[in-house]
Amino acid sequence: MKVYYPILWALFILALSIGPSPNLPETNFFEPDKLAHLFVYGVLVYLALRAYKSVKELTLRIIIVIVSSSALYGLLMEILQKTFFPYRFFEWGDVVANTVGSILGWIIFSYFNKGFSKK
Repeated sequence: MKVYYPILWALFILALSIGPSPNLPETNFFEPDKLAHLFVYGVLVYLALRAYKSVKELTLRIIIVIVSSSALYGLLMEILQKTFFPYRFFEWGDVVANTVGSILGWIIFSYFNKGFSKK
C-alpha cells in the first residue's frame, strides 16, 4: 500500500470541497450529498489505516488519532467553505456525515483487516 494514497485522497476531498457544489436531488431519507460525505471520509480513513499498517503496527490509539483527524479535517473543510467560498455553505449535517463516514471507514477496515494489534 502506497503511503501517499491517503494524502492524494485528502487533496481530492479538498478539490471537491472548494469547487462549485453540484445540484443533487433532495430525498426524504438519505440525501445523496450526505452519502457522498460518508463515502469520501470512509475511504480516507480506510486508506490512512492501510497505509499506516503497511509501515507499522496499528494500535487503538493510532486508530483513534486517524479517525479523529479525518473527522476534524471534515470540520475544517466545512469552515473553509463558509469562510472563503461564497457559493459554498457550512452544514452541520455534513460534519456529522463526515464523522460517521470516518467511523465507518474504521469499521470496514477492521472487518477486512482483523482490527489492530494489541500492544
